[in-house]
Amino acid sequence: GEKVSGKLGPLAFSGTWGGLALRLQPTPLLVGQVEGEGRLRGGRLLASLRYTSPYAAFPVRVRQAGGGFFLESPHG
Repeated sequence: GEKVSGKLGPLAFSGTWGGLALRLQPTPLLVGQVEGEGRLRGGRLLASLRYTSPYAAFPVRVRQAGGGFFLESPHG
């Protein structure tokens, strides 16, 4: 069938190959961590992530368009 689900490290996914729901569990970075949800629809990624550290916390939107990825934040 077309339905899939599974987990790859901290990334869980479920849905169909044409519309895959993604969930990133808290993932440590050098400073802080990132977590969030997204979708892979028609081969394009759109995700809403949250970065937190002892020094800052802010949302980050990841959008795939054209040949690249764009990181967007409400803080400019």
